[in-house]
Amino acid sequence: MLAMSFFMLSANALGQAFPNRPVNFIMPIQPGSSTETLIRLVAQEAGKVIGQPVVIENRLGAGGKIAMNALRGARKDGYTIGMSYNGLLVNQVSADASFKFLPGQDYLPVFLIHEAYLVMVGNPGAPFRDLQGLIAYARSNPGKLSVSGSSRGSNSHLTWEFLKLMTGIDVVVVNYQGEAPAVIDTLNGGVSAMVGSVTLKTHMDSGKLTGIATTGSQRDRIFTTLPTMHEAGLTGFNVSGWYGIIVPPEMPPELVARWQQVFAAAFRSAEVTNMIREQGVVPLGQGADVFAERIRADLQRVGPMIQKAGIKLE
Repeated sequence: MLAMSFFMLSANALGQAFPNRPVNFIMPIQPGSSTETLIRLVAQEAGKVIGQPVVIENRLGAGGKIAMNALRGARKDGYTIGMSYNGLLVNQVSADASFKFLPGQDYLPVFLIHEAYLVMVGNPGAPFRDLQGLIAYARSNPGKLSVSGSSRGSNSHLTWEFLKLMTGIDVVVVNYQGEAPAVIDTLNGGVSAMVGSVTLKTHMDSGKLTGIATTGSQRDRIFTTLPTMHEAGLTGFNVSGWYGIIVPPEMPPELVARWQQVFAAAFRSAEVTNMIREQGVVPLGQGADVFAERIRADLQRVGPMIQKAGIKLE
């Protein structure tokens, strides 16, 4: 009832009935992944709240820039919204001089949905079993240890680059087009270790890969027995992937507030809660102000490290 009252008041304030037709929802990621499935469900639940279909549009290409440019140029009437993540809004912005996509100027943050930690694993034949063992081996054998960082500029890649900056070790980071080929090469021993998603648990459970550490600020709910990088000796280490709702710049504040409330309601649905639990990600459910501050803080923290590591994307 409160949500419906809010809609009626806002619609009257704008002098129009909103929404009275389907809403376009732009996603810059490939359909079918666990993350895309979760965001798609959240969008569908938002459609139930507003009583209109939310039409998913997976806009791929140029590392996500095509989708973000489409969102930036969309009408500000509330009928085009989208999602994005720190790989684009922080990593890409910091590493690609041609991609200036800044909060407040090129988009407006609305609602931060969740974050996902990564896990570092090793091939069982590698000459180490934990993070300190990996660091010690790399120091004794500079340039001889090959590891996988998945796609260039991804959080997996940044994990290795930040590890190198913090420890001074010299390892060869091999980047692939996505996580799947990185997994294959790690299983085959082409690289000795990799950083990837929760899907690696299957290979860890079967003994084909050895868990080393997780990358977030707290222990992962899926890998409860693995230490964080911080616990394993790298004080303050924190790399995670977060995902949230954004809208075109200059959208009226009434519409931004309305979408924030809509996604807050969708986030609380039983379906979304259950999927978050199943995927083992960290639920956030934070509004526009907190989301904007997270982006600002990460740009200030991660941006200089990306530049210091010499990571460049185009």
